[in-house]
Amino acid sequence: MSRERSYNIRVRLYSFFILVGLIFLLVIGRAFQLQIWQGPKLKQIALQELEKKIPRPYKRGIIYDRHHFELAMTVEMDSIFAQPREIRDVRVVSQTLGPLLALDRDRLVHLLGQDKNFVYLRRRATPEEYEAVRAQKLEGIYFTKETQRFYPYRELACHVLGFVGLDPNGLEGLERQYDSYLKSPYRYEPSFRDAQGKTLYLSGLESIQEDEGRHLLLTLDKNIQYFTEKELRKGVAKAQAQGGTAIVMNPRTGEILALANVPGFNPNNPKESPPAHRRNRAVTDTFEPGSTFKTFLLAAALEEKRFSINDMINCENGAYRVGNHVINDVHPHGWLSFQDVIKVSSNIGAVKIGKKVGPKTFYTYIRAFGFGRPTGLDLPGEVSGVVWPYQNWGELEFSNICFGQGVTVTAVQLAAALGAIANGGQLMKPFLVRRILDQQGNPVKEFPPQVVRQVLSPETAREMRRLLARVTEPGGTATQAAIEGLAVAGKTGTAQKVSPETRRYAPGKYLSTFMGFLPAEAPELVIVVVIDEPKGAHYGGVVAAPIFREIAEQILPIIGIRRPLTPGPQPPTTLPLPEKQGPPPLIQVRQEVGEGMMAASCPQNRRVMPDVRGLTMRKALEVLKEHEIPVVILGSGKAVAQYPPPGTAIGQNVRCRVQFQPLL
Repeated sequence: MSRERSYNIRVRLYSFFILVGLIFLLVIGRAFQLQIWQGPKLKQIALQELEKKIPRPYKRGIIYDRHHFELAMTVEMDSIFAQPREIRDVRVVSQTLGPLLALDRDRLVHLLGQDKNFVYLRRRATPEEYEAVRAQKLEGIYFTKETQRFYPYRELACHVLGFVGLDPNGLEGLERQYDSYLKSPYRYEPSFRDAQGKTLYLSGLESIQEDEGRHLLLTLDKNIQYFTEKELRKGVAKAQAQGGTAIVMNPRTGEILALANVPGFNPNNPKESPPAHRRNRAVTDTFEPGSTFKTFLLAAALEEKRFSINDMINCENGAYRVGNHVINDVHPHGWLSFQDVIKVSSNIGAVKIGKKVGPKTFYTYIRAFGFGRPTGLDLPGEVSGVVWPYQNWGELEFSNICFGQGVTVTAVQLAAALGAIANGGQLMKPFLVRRILDQQGNPVKEFPPQVVRQVLSPETAREMRRLLARVTEPGGTATQAAIEGLAVAGKTGTAQKVSPETRRYAPGKYLSTFMGFLPAEAPELVIVVVIDEPKGAHYGGVVAAPIFREIAEQILPIIGIRRPLTPGPQPPTTLPLPEKQGPPPLIQVRQEVGEGMMAASCPQNRRVMPDVRGLTMRKALEVLKEHEIPVVILGSGKAVAQYPPPGTAIGQNVRCRVQFQPLL
């Protein structure tokens, strides 16, 4: 073999070994890259191809009232599904399931005969359905947990709470407004896919559970909400009205204690009610405020020192020409003092006050009181109302605005604006959620009271409270809002409704309003009542004011306001008694309460009956014992009625009664 050929063979061998070595190094490097360097990432990709996580919505957070009563909660329910490919005898399974689930047998045969891995048979089954199907132990029939939103008090606060869909995502109310807080991350049920991508449901695998949603602690008081809704429904029915709205607010903080609309709906099954019943009128409906708007005009006049309360105004005997139009008063008046203009609600007096205030200044105060812009209440769908710039006001338009025509407002705006007068001049932002809580009840986010702006000086606000208190006194337009033993302030309003078709005032269609606060000298509550299209009498002082009074009387004991006693007439000597009366010198009162018996005794004397309504049984007995009043106790809980009435002089052989009942 020649040397040259031997050299070529060695070169080829060396080249071959080098090539094999490079390929080996390349394979080793690639294996290192795939197994070590990119191994975790590729493993995750492979698992994603193999595993399939089926999302299942889990528990939304709870919505509590201010005292931690549950207004909305989530309950777990069982859903029934089938894996048709596992079922060998479709007809036998269908024949068994049909009566248990009230499903048509032919439809079941169709569902179970499909070439599918998963078919729902009954979502959120009743416990009876679940137990009946489970007891049959049918092949290919399985169960999974789903959640159901539940509102234990049904219609109570329905427009505030709103409701959820099947997802469940919030669709209305606070459920929608705070959906990102209330809803939880999904619960995942693991499954696997075969080589063809078909899902395999394997038993014995546990769900991957993530955190539940946050909870809401509201400003609402469940009992105040209940009484507000009850009295509003009664008032709407009595007036044969289309509907109504009532708001109860703490003027010092802006907290909404109750917000009610009639008609309402059951959020457990909102589809049963038409969309109009689910509309939150308090924030979505605007209306002309009518004479309630005079309140803010007079406040502006006093703040700007254009009038004093005793200045006299000529009200032209009920007819006053502005341009080519005549403005009338319901009752003609001659000269009225500034403070009497609002007491008797004179349109002409308001127009003359407005002229001295001026359109630019009045417009500034209208905006400062919050009209023409949303209040920021934490509910979806709030509208701003309409307040045209003062540059667009003609003489007649400005005159109409002075007594509440030509502008539109919402009930929430009225409550917030009146609250600024009640609390000393500060416009507070109304709100419904006090805190957002985690699952352990710890605050995650706080919502403290928020001052929007200072609208009036404390002195002007104090003067306005005095003027508005005269509205409920004899001779005022709201005597039916007066509460015995307690000073009440407020203002009536009656406005014609505008027809959406003609864009003119619709004959015979009115909105009746009363807004007020109490006690007048140191307000604790602002209450606004709006009644839509009452039949017959339509004045705010006749329709809305009595509803205000009934709401206030029901909730005063809840917030701890007791009316001072006023001596009443001497009762008759013969009184109806709950049981046979006797003349012993001592009367013993016994009532089962909780674990034991409660007893009290006192001598018979002539005394004055105190007001114990709203007190607990223990506190009521303490007060009665202090006054040495013999009494028969009926029921348990808080005092809701008493006989004789407060202030009545109690004679010999008179046995008093106090009725108690548990609050919701």
